[in-house]
Amino acid sequence: FKSSFYETSDSMKISIPQLDGGAGNDTLAVTGSGLSLNLANVRGKIDGIETIDLTGIGNNTLILTALDLLNLSDTSNTLKVNGNTRDVIIGLSNSWADGEITGDYHTYTLDAVVLLVGIHVTTDFIS
Repeated sequence: FKSSFYETSDSMKISIPQLDGGAGNDTLAVTGSGLSLNLANVRGKIDGIETIDLTGIGNNTLILTALDLLNLSDTSNTLKVNGNTRDVIIGLSNSWADGEITGDYHTYTLDAVVLLVGIHVTTDFIS
């Protein structure tokens, strides 16, 4: 079992040439404050990531769609997002099914895609 942890503290000028987590459960951590990680901007550059941690030292934002989530991992259609109060996920369409809260995660699904959002992270759906 392999687990890796990658972090970035600069805005998504975060120039990610190529990030491949490989096998195991890998985390991309946003460690700064006021940062916005738009997965559409890094599509094809990040692979093998199963968890994104927005915790950082302030309020951070993750922008994603189902397509972005599908492109993150070769082995799973599930993404876990951790964060603090005032961290936010945006870009999700109203097509996502709002599942239940289990443990520390709120579950959202869209077809075969599963998004597990930490209970302290705000999820902002677009219409």
